[in-house]
Amino acid sequence: MRRVLATKRQHAVGALAGGVDRLFNANVLKAKRAPKGSPEEYIETLGAFVARWNDPRWVEDIDGFFGAPQVPDVTRARARLSAASARGRTVEDLRYPSPHVPYFGEVGERFAAFEANRQVHARRILAGPLPARTAIVLVHGYLGGSLGAEEWVWPVEAFSRRGVDVVLAVLPFHGNRHDGGLSRPPRWPGPDLTFALEGFRQVVADLRALVAWLRQAEGYAHVGMMGMSLGGFSTALLATVEPQLSFAVPYIPLASVADWSRDAGQLPGNARQRDEIHRLLEDAHALISPLRRPRVVPRERCFVAVAERDAITPMSHGARIAQHFDVPLEVFPGGHILQSGRARAFRRLHQLIDSLPQEGAA
Repeated sequence: MRRVLATKRQHAVGALAGGVDRLFNANVLKAKRAPKGSPEEYIETLGAFVARWNDPRWVEDIDGFFGAPQVPDVTRARARLSAASARGRTVEDLRYPSPHVPYFGEVGERFAAFEANRQVHARRILAGPLPARTAIVLVHGYLGGSLGAEEWVWPVEAFSRRGVDVVLAVLPFHGNRHDGGLSRPPRWPGPDLTFALEGFRQVVADLRALVAWLRQAEGYAHVGMMGMSLGGFSTALLATVEPQLSFAVPYIPLASVADWSRDAGQLPGNARQRDEIHRLLEDAHALISPLRRPRVVPRERCFVAVAERDAITPMSHGARIAQHFDVPLEVFPGGHILQSGRARAFRRLHQLIDSLPQEGAA
């Protein structure tokens, strides 16, 4: 009887989680993505973009496209109003100049001109009085990035109790990098394709710099990454370009903008035109797609976690990444926003961290 009641409760919570996701999807995400113009014009625009910018040499020349990682000059300050500091943890707010250099012509230069976004922000929460052997970089999703809120979104204290230092990273145009006030949605990713791709280049540059600082300046033996939703895409992308990552776990990740747009009903035209637009969107994102690059983090140190009732980035997204990376797929029963049952994914992550070599080999 107890098992039956638990199953019924799980189904009820799962149905609620899926409903919350669908409501958020319909009212916050979908309405902002429909392309302008006719299907023919959209196909022409995408085709021109692919022809101009998709230089195949950049797929293998990672440092040439994203920029070679360098240890940044990090400014640190004691964090204020931190939940972790209230529990006695040492908490530092970190800031350093973004190493991003524009690639996409005039749009890239316009992207780089937003001053608030040119400073990278992060928060480090120390498990003990000194830096630990292992640090995990946690990357938020779309509309996230407020560092105080991120301390509650992630199970920070569970990592700290295991002796793992936590670093909360802020994506472009989110949190303290937001250029228009929190009442407005972030400028990035946004509907402008070129602007969005320039932002993903900045994500790679910023996070690689953070990993380099943690490894080389702070002396961590292991630095890994877990990202949620948009941050899950970012984590998957880093797992294809940054071999200094000790582990990588995309969590309820976005995998393909083309798939998301198609499944959200945002591709215009008839069936043939929608298929063509989907193909062109995949090609347009090729240079920043984790599905177009090989994984460089060891297989045994990766898995993908997905939510069974996720209606924002459905399980199919994480499944595509897991299949491409040839790594396990961990499924928990909740949704994207109401992540009931997610402890299963974090238990697996803790086991992965516990298995890291004691001698500190990456």
